[in-house]
Amino acid sequence: MPEDEAAPTGALHLAELHQSLGGRFEETAQGFAMPVDYGSPDDEYRALRTSCGVADRSWTDTLELVGEDRVRFLNGMVTCDVAAPAAGQGTYGFFTDPKGRVLADVAVLVSEGRLLLELAPGSGPRMAEHLSKYIITDRVEIREVELLELAIAGPTAGLCLDRLAGGEVPRGDWRHGRRHLFGHDVEICSHPRLGAPGFVIRVTRDASEELFSALADRDSGSEFTAVGHRAMEEVRVEGGFAIPGIDLDPKTLPQETGWIDAVSYTKGCYLGQEIVARVHYRGQVNRHLRGLCFEATVPPEPGAAVSFEGESVGVVTSPILSPELGQPIGLTMIHRKAFEPLTRVEVEGVGEAEVTELPFVHTSIA
Repeated sequence: MPEDEAAPTGALHLAELHQSLGGRFEETAQGFAMPVDYGSPDDEYRALRTSCGVADRSWTDTLELVGEDRVRFLNGMVTCDVAAPAAGQGTYGFFTDPKGRVLADVAVLVSEGRLLLELAPGSGPRMAEHLSKYIITDRVEIREVELLELAIAGPTAGLCLDRLAGGEVPRGDWRHGRRHLFGHDVEICSHPRLGAPGFVIRVTRDASEELFSALADRDSGSEFTAVGHRAMEEVRVEGGFAIPGIDLDPKTLPQETGWIDAVSYTKGCYLGQEIVARVHYRGQVNRHLRGLCFEATVPPEPGAAVSFEGESVGVVTSPILSPELGQPIGLTMIHRKAFEPLTRVEVEGVGEAEVTELPFVHTSIA
């Protein structure tokens, strides 16, 4: 995390509830405390792959843009086309600097009268300051949002939420709408970047404890399993979803991530657009986000050097022992000398690994 970013603290809001459910707290790679598991990490992972789980995402930063010029202004700051989605829809893209390098990734949810920006932990204040520098005569206001996020993830997540909401919840990437759950008015968003198929529920701080408690109460017949950070990280990495600041360094260009739908080449100018377009029309990047399958029985340390034919080509990020594949895996932003799938590389401390395309695991939702 960059030094000028504050450590997120929202996850601690439910600390006592997590502890009462058996949650064990550890510091995450982002530098803040989260319940790593609730005593049965294998069962928690299994819920995300076979049924549905509920996880605390109150560490996520959220900004709101309001004002008559909000769409035009934001469209000049991000790689995705913010003007295209209608209310109840959304899109995903990057904030880039003048050199076209990724500052942050962002999900933009469009509602009547506002744009909601979902950002990585701790990046909210930094991005609010970044955007504010470019507001000159624009009629737009940037606000922090006091809503906490819960994730509902797993192949039956949609059907379970349908039953709780008394009707179908939004389906389709970034589609969202308001529903009632356990007497609370919440916003439900179909979220394609959790690793397991699922949804994010945004709820007021006051209602978050009651809602999480009700969802995780197995004694009352709840269909949801409380899931900790470990299991959520396992499905994230298996899904190939990188995090800026963890898996993407400050030199990363949007095309190097492989997320082609995050960049519009037709919407017009935005900060860094000239460089991003030049890379696109050149048709080649120097690096690419890839997966690594390690031959060792344990994953390497984060930051372990990756080499090919004696030359450094990258480092390992987000290494885990994959429950689905039964072997250690990880992510890497790797040089084009070695980014073709099936390439054999050497990894510091563990020996050989094979480069693979992402995702490691494909999923679907009911």
